[in-house]
Amino acid sequence: MELVPTAEDQTLTHPRNEIKMALIHILAEKQAQTQQSEAALARKSTAGQKGAIAGAVGKGLWNGAVGLVEFVWGAAKTAAEVAWYLTPIERLNNLLEASYKTYQSGSLTEEKWRQSLIKNLQQAKLDDIARIIGFDPRKCSGQVISDTSIGCFAEHCFS
Repeated sequence: MELVPTAEDQTLTHPRNEIKMALIHILAEKQAQTQQSEAALARKSTAGQKGAIAGAVGKGLWNGAVGLVEFVWGAAKTAAEVAWYLTPIERLNNLLEASYKTYQSGSLTEEKWRQSLIKNLQQAKLDDIARIIGFDPRKCSGQVISDTSIGCFAEHCFS
């Protein structure tokens, strides 16, 4: 008995192989860097080795502290944007903007006016969400997202 791979498995074979090769390439680079660092450290005196280790620890602590500050700042900024989005003032502002856009549409029946108002209000909410997350998800298809993620991965691996 022979199992034939499904069409989905066959379409994923090429991207999987690309990812596998990229990971092997990264691993080889990191191993070469490690060997170079260990060789350079072995050539130093004991005091030089201790100094190099202390410098690396200090650099790591500094980078960790800076990363923590950036993370906290980003989290606080996002929390403030979300909190502002949820305030009654912003929601009322969205409602007023949607009402004005609907008013500008001209003479509408009551039902069409209500539908236009709801549509404009949903549009304002989606605009707020796009502002918070930093991009407009309405403009992204699944194919664009998958192409972008593979492209970013390849760019990261081979740059």
